[in-house]
Amino acid sequence: MMVRLTLLLCAGLFLAMWGAGAEPEIKRFGLMAKDANPLKPRAPQLPSKSEPVEIVSVAFAPTAPVMQLPDPPQADSQPEIIAEALGPILRVRASSANVRGGPGTNYAVIGKLQRGDEVLVVLEPQATGGWARIRIEGDGVEGYVASRLLRQ
Repeated sequence: MMVRLTLLLCAGLFLAMWGAGAEPEIKRFGLMAKDANPLKPRAPQLPSKSEPVEIVSVAFAPTAPVMQLPDPPQADSQPEIIAEALGPILRVRASSANVRGGPGTNYAVIGKLQRGDEVLVVLEPQATGGWARIRIEGDGVEGYVASRLLRQ
């Protein structure tokens, strides 16, 4: 029964599309013969010369400068050099390592590292009881990792 209804529905759709979809009078200008006379486009309506035309100009005129430029450096001033003491760059040797908020397992996990990830040691593990304070440069995460999980 279900198969018959499905076939009947398909046949009805086919006949409806066949009958309604036929449009024999449509001609495409790109396919017409050269001697055929296609419809001529109508020129846009322009105002006559006797009617005045109002021209409105709109412009952005800021009341204050959009961007402030820094003052030029003085001839006698030295450029400011910001130097940060960099520690060694170590890799994680365990399959994964937790980055914690403080030096110990009782602190919350703030990040996770995978084997081979590189970290910058900011504070040596001797000062924090076996926990190295590290910084992950790409993420900006800074926290503590057990030093036994790191290697050169």
